[in-house]
Order: sequence, then structure tokens, then C-alpha cells
Amino acid sequence: LLGVVGGSTGAGGLLPLERYVMDMYVRNPLTIPVDPGIWRLQSYAAAPATYATLLDVGEVPSFPLTEVFHTLQVAFPPYAGSVDNSLELGFRLVLRHAVELGDALRLRGPVGYDFGAEDPADAHIDAYRACRGFTRVSSEALPVPLCLQRNIRFVFHGGGIPLDPAIRLTPLIAFSALTAYPRRTLDPANNTFYGEHTRGSELMSSKTVAGETVTPRLRGLAVVRANARMAVGSRAAVRITFSPSQAAELLHLTTAVAGSGVPDDGLQFGFAAARASVSVGLQPVAAAIVEQTNSSLVLQLALSEVLAYSIVLDDVVNPPRPGRAQWSLTTYAQRGGATIAEWIKVSNRRDRSEAFVGPSTLSRVAIDPALTSLAAPYFDTDGTEVQFAFSVHPADVSPGQYLVLWAPFGFVLVDRTFKPGDGFPLVSGSVYARSTPGSPHGESAYVVQILTRIRADQLIRFGVRVKTPRTPDD
Repeated sequence: LLGVVGGSTGAGGLLPLERYVMDMYVRNPLTIPVDPGIWRLQSYAAAPATYATLLDVGEVPSFPLTEVFHTLQVAFPPYAGSVDNSLELGFRLVLRHAVELGDALRLRGPVGYDFGAEDPADAHIDAYRACRGFTRVSSEALPVPLCLQRNIRFVFHGGGIPLDPAIRLTPLIAFSALTAYPRRTLDPANNTFYGEHTRGSELMSSKTVAGETVTPRLRGLAVVRANARMAVGSRAAVRITFSPSQAAELLHLTTAVAGSGVPDDGLQFGFAAARASVSVGLQPVAAAIVEQTNSSLVLQLALSEVLAYSIVLDDVVNPPRPGRAQWSLTTYAQRGGATIAEWIKVSNRRDRSEAFVGPSTLSRVAIDPALTSLAAPYFDTDGTEVQFAFSVHPADVSPGQYLVLWAPFGFVLVDRTFKPGDGFPLVSGSVYARSTPGSPHGESAYVVQILTRIRADQLIRFGVRVKTPRTPDD
């Protein structure tokens, strides 16, 4: 290997008595030599590198090499659900040396993996503990392991695993274990699994294999409604709560992205006029909307992995079709440019939770004010009739559902006075008035179970009798 220090002008170079560090990536030998050899470094006054220009020579012993595992494979699940908090990994090992009594096998995952079970109350933070979801697949001699964060350790106290004399290898060692969902974005050099077989202080064999790319998720994600406006097209409020897995500066959110990545406009919330407020506990957090379209929103705020955030989005428009939209939230590091487009790219991505099922959106029951009337609009009137006319859109109401009518504050619905009118579907015997103290909709309700379908946009009429509010004392 020959390198030139300094530019073509002669500037730079190696200065005497200065300490230098040089990093190189090399490929290990394919065989294990008896003598590990030496590493030699020589410096020259100028090119070409000849004995006449030789200045300094340095030598250090090389590193001892060990045999590699015959097989080390790590299998990832083909799919992880949007609310899964863990991943089940499958491990397959075949060793070149027999495992003897007292030997140990250790597997180390990438940074951000955690195979250890939840900490017992009396456990030290650095103490090995039971592993999450360990399952032995093959080799009955494989003991139950202990885990500490990204490490899985087997210690053979009760026996070993001999070599198969026909192939001079151990039988297949296979098991699975759960890891908490990874919490770090890794480059390929750090996304590796390492395994080693030790006998006392002697390393018998080892191997490193690449892991699959896993994007961390927002932990404890929840998307709920912050008010009662659930009908299609209504301006609603939505609360989003989560804890980041990694620190970030931008949050991008959108809804109704199908598995193909194609937006579904019918289940898409509208963010064009949305307003955002962010808090940690009861403490407000500074946040600004830096990009806003009808289908997406980008918030600029400092996200820390140790905190639980609550974001309330006001004036969000519900989707135009009933159902449950899928929310996708992605955090990014704010670096590599001065514009949003330069920040929101894969290389800056930190956490991503996609296809998270949010709250339901319902069909709208539209009451026609021109055809709705109160027969005797006076205080202290008992049993006066109210006539209603309404329609439902955009979807039909299927048979078997309940129609619930809430009366305003002070009104009381009279039981056994329900009278279906034009277009009203067949009803069951489940028709009754009830008191609902403390309900945000009203304290008196009438419940009717329908037996036939209500068509979308079909005008429906019915009547019911009420007691009007009492005359106020003043």
C-alpha cells in the first residue's frame, strides 16, 4: 500500500515528533497462519519510494486470528405490525469446535437492540436477566440464555454440544428471541450481529454478519380525537401522543397512505387550515408549522428521546368518507441544507411510524331545520310534539344499528311517544327514552333500533314528545 502525504505543491507532510492516527479497512486472511506476522510502516522523503529516499521504518506485531463460525444467520420477520413493540429474530449457528462444559456462546446485536426482559425492581441496571421471548428450536443441549441489552449469552454448565463425526461440525443450533423495537438509525458499518464461542479466556471462533435495515418507531404512539366532532367534513381536533426513539428537529405527518404508498383521498384528513400546539406534561413546547398542505404537515420542534409529547391539531378537516384513516409520522434531523426539501430525505430520517390506525370518522346525520319544528315552543309544556326530518351521508346505515336522539339541556324526552314518519325504517321492540346524566350530548335521550337499511341522502321523518324547560326563577 503506497500513499502520498501532502499536495502537489509540497504543502503538508509528516512533521517530526507529531503523533498521527491512520484508519484503514482491510479484509482478513482466508487462512490462519502459524505466525500472525507484523505490520510495517515506512516513510519516504519523496516519490518514488526507493531505498535512497527512505526515512523511517516502524514495525508492530499483527493480531492473532480465530476461526469463524461455519454458520451464523439472523432472520428478521417479513412484516411488523404498526403497533408492535418488539421484533422476533431467528438465529441459526453451526460451530467448527465442539462446545464443552463451561464454554460460553455470546451474540451481540447492533446498538439500539434490547433482548433483555423488563428490569426487575431489585435488579442492577448492568445485571444479566431473562431474555424476551426465548424459544429453543433445535439442539436440546442449548441452555436457557441470559440477556443484557443487545447481548445474548449462553453458558454451558450442564453439558456441551459435540461435533458430528461425519461432518466435523456441531449440529444446527437454532433459537429465536424478541428484541425491543430498535431505537437507533444505523449505517451499514454498525448494523451488524457478532457471535463468539469462548472457552475460559480463549476465543475459539467468531463471526460478524450484517443485519437488516430497521427504521425506529415513535414509542407509545396514540392518535385520538380531542373533541366530539366525528362526522365527515367536520372541523375537528386531534391529539397525538408519543415518545421519540431518537432526538430530531422535524416531524412530518400525513394520513391515509395505503400499503402501495398511494394516498387514499377518501380517508385523508385536511391540514390546510390546521393549527398545532405541543406540550410535554403541562409545559408548552415551542413548535412552528414550516410546511402545510391539505394532505400533510411539517412541524419544526426539538424532540428529545426521554420525553413524552402531546400534539393537539385544531381545525383539522375530517375525511370525506367514513372509516379509520391510517396515520404516518416521520421525524428528521434538521441538517444538510436550508430548505424543507433538503431536510426531509432518507439520510436524515430518524423515527417512522406508518399505517397507524387512527380514530373513526362517521357518516353525517344532517337535520333539516326547515322541516323540524316544536309544536308548542313555551316553557312548562308537558308532552308537546317535536317533528324531525334528517338524512344521512355519504354512506348507508346498515340494519341493526341504533338511532340515538339527545335533547338539549332542560328538555326531557317522554317515553313511549316515538312516532315514525315518511321513510323511517322498520324498528325493533328496543325503543325507549333514557336519562343520561353528565353526557356531553344532553341529559335526556331516545334510543331506537332500526331493522332495515337507511339509504344515503334519503329524507327520514319521525316525531317524539318532550317536556320543555321549566320557567327560570328570574
